[in-house]
Amino acid sequence: PKAAPKAAPKAAPKAVASPPAPVVSTEDRTSLEIALEVLLQSAHVLGEDERQLPFQACGRLLSVDSTMASQMRAGAIAALDTGMYQLRSGKQGLGIAPVSPGSFERVGGPLLRSLSLHKDWVRCLVVNDDSSLLVSGSSDCTVKVWDLANDCRLAWDLAEHAHPVLAVDILQRKLALSCDQDLVILWGLEQGNLVKQIDGFRDKLTTAKFVGSEHLAVASKQMLMFFSHAGSATGKAEQKSNVCSLVLCQPQSHFTWLLACGCEDNGVALWRLKVKKGGAGIESELVQSLVAGVQDVRSLQFTPKGDLLVGGSDDFTLY
Repeated sequence: PKAAPKAAPKAAPKAVASPPAPVVSTEDRTSLEIALEVLLQSAHVLGEDERQLPFQACGRLLSVDSTMASQMRAGAIAALDTGMYQLRSGKQGLGIAPVSPGSFERVGGPLLRSLSLHKDWVRCLVVNDDSSLLVSGSSDCTVKVWDLANDCRLAWDLAEHAHPVLAVDILQRKLALSCDQDLVILWGLEQGNLVKQIDGFRDKLTTAKFVGSEHLAVASKQMLMFFSHAGSATGKAEQKSNVCSLVLCQPQSHFTWLLACGCEDNGVALWRLKVKKGGAGIESELVQSLVAGVQDVRSLQFTPKGDLLVGGSDDFTLY
């Protein structure tokens, strides 16, 4: 007899395939990037009045040459035409829609963000070594710390000054320094707390700067004063004229720095600072006096290598 045919093996259950991931076209991806950049560039305006979105979009997309940008601009104009952006009371709001390129910083240009939480002149700012934090000081008597690594968000809003903030400095991600005409404040950046307040100066202050990781320099008229972070005086040096600006060069050694002072008599003084043995104080030595123009030297900057010093003068010139 013939053998019975073998039963066909049962088919293994088919695996249920997960739905395919949505494919985002290059055009769509570009539109998202464009929309995000419009929002980022306009955040300082939209935070005050979100009805300005179509005006901002019109201006920032005027000179962008792409189909998607043109469509987005047309949508913004249509929103304006239909009256979507009105005051809640029903009265028509006021906005200015640019009609020519260059009115606003365009998408794709050099502008990344506008940070406008200060309420008066921004007088000074500094970025830390790894470019993760920005500290700004203003005539509104506040110091603001911005987290550049986290979408430029406001990390700390520090308000202990009674006068306009004239100078700020930062030490890594640990400490910030701020100075007004009467006092110097050290701030802890981890908790946004006041660490130390140094006051009781005889004359008005003009600027201040960290010196290494344990000291700071404060300028008042013709006097340079040095303090520890605990507020103890650690040294002083006297100049021939009032100090307008300070800048510290990269350390020449672990205990030696070069400090440049811009002065009201169109001069620049170079000081060598050295920590005394045991770290008890700072010794200062005048290395050289320079002449920069015919008016006050209000800004100074060393190159990273410390082989070039640039000064900005009230006579409209860089030296």
